[in-house]
Amino acid sequence: MKKTVVLYPGLAVSHFVPMMQLADVLLEQGYAVVVALIDITMEQNTSFAASVDRVVASKPSIAFHTLPRIQNPPTITNDVNMLLGYLELVRRYNNHFHDFLRSMPPRSVHAVIVDSLSNDALDVVATELRIPAYTFFASNASALSVFLQSLVGSGRSTSRASRSSETLPSNSMASRPYRLLTS
Repeated sequence: MKKTVVLYPGLAVSHFVPMMQLADVLLEQGYAVVVALIDITMEQNTSFAASVDRVVASKPSIAFHTLPRIQNPPTITNDVNMLLGYLELVRRYNNHFHDFLRSMPPRSVHAVIVDSLSNDALDVVATELRIPAYTFFASNASALSVFLQSLVGSGRSTSRASRSSETLPSNSMASRPYRLLTS
């Protein structure tokens, strides 16, 4: 049986396309790839829905699974509250994502890779299901570095970071090392 990697992409073309490029690399390495998608219709996001349709049609070796719709999804407005609405929408899909992973054959999932804006799903995957879980950051390394350093510099941390045993030394203005999620 092939080892399966489950990808959980973000809801923007700029997050989805790089994750599908990662899927191509995983396929080349011999993994089976399953993509779990939040159901976004053409009315909600035309460019994202069109991108998904193109990728599904062009990549028959990747299994795509659309998660069941949630009741009364939050509205994602194009204003200052856009990110909050987006994060709430993704958070409300966590139970469906969890159910999907539990429905897969035992020990068939080698790893789960979630979009950086879907980190809330990591707690369910890593803690409850004991599946190695990773975050995919779809931007460049310098943006990731600034993001990580700003979290450390502000003294903020997350429960996921505190459970990790692997640290990297800080080499910029931050006063303490930041932690990597490891499995």
